[in-house]
Amino acid sequence: MTDVGVVVLNYNRYDETIRCVESLLTQSDINLKIVIVENGSSNESLERLEDKFEDFSNITLLSSDENLGFAKGMNLGIDHLRSENVGFIFLANSDLIFTEQHILYDMLKMNKPGVGVICPFIQNTDGSYGVNCSFKKKLLWARICKTFIEGEFKWFKRRIIKKRYPDGKSVNLKPKPKPQAKGRENIVLTDKFVVTGSGYMYTPQFFEVYSRMYPCTFLYNEEYATCLYLQKAGLSTAWADTKPIIHKHGASTPAKSSQSKEFVKKIHKGGRRTIIRLMFMSKEEIIKRYC
Repeated sequence: MTDVGVVVLNYNRYDETIRCVESLLTQSDINLKIVIVENGSSNESLERLEDKFEDFSNITLLSSDENLGFAKGMNLGIDHLRSENVGFIFLANSDLIFTEQHILYDMLKMNKPGVGVICPFIQNTDGSYGVNCSFKKKLLWARICKTFIEGEFKWFKRRIIKKRYPDGKSVNLKPKPKPQAKGRENIVLTDKFVVTGSGYMYTPQFFEVYSRMYPCTFLYNEEYATCLYLQKAGLSTAWADTKPIIHKHGASTPAKSSQSKEFVKKIHKGGRRTIIRLMFMSKEEIIKRYC
């Protein structure tokens, strides 16, 4: 059976992490290795996770003294699995629930030549599609910059509207209804990159080029960095027609009220500027500096 590693990052939400890992333990027809990274939580997460999973031989619990952010925290787990020569590594938000036992096995079927990342079928609790970034390969850097500019404009527009109409009654601020998610066909995407931010799998072909994910983001924008990594390495993404993985969107992210000024500063420091800097780096420079 093929070794498949899964890295689950925990930050103060040990209850979500436990549910995620329990659903992962149902996966079959693979040799599953799970790494839980306790990412400097301020509560009793480490003790709870140790008590829950200390008797599982295929679960490793790593602990950081500080919150390293998403990318660096995930890299701790990736480094551990790579030291054990695991070639397929799934990065999982702690608020994912695997609904069927062959999801990871079915993803392996999409390990085709030139594929660096495999994405499963992720569905939100309201039935809509899990959030992903999708870009055509041609002029990728320009398309990402356009997305950043449009995002800033939308944020600014909504802020002005809310300030002018604080009760929300004078203007329609309700978002458009999300399309209900349906299964997708197995396909290697040759003309564009698609990465589902809440959970995706690196393949051995990715690790022939890079040893870990881009470490300079803190909480957001990892999908953009992954697309740029793949483009510079000449790799593609693929969809796998799996049973749905349910994403309890936002449950693994700290509430805004609990985010300190230092925490917010780290998010901005590891934000869009780091992605723009990555655009101008060559594959060789990325490997030398970060891998």
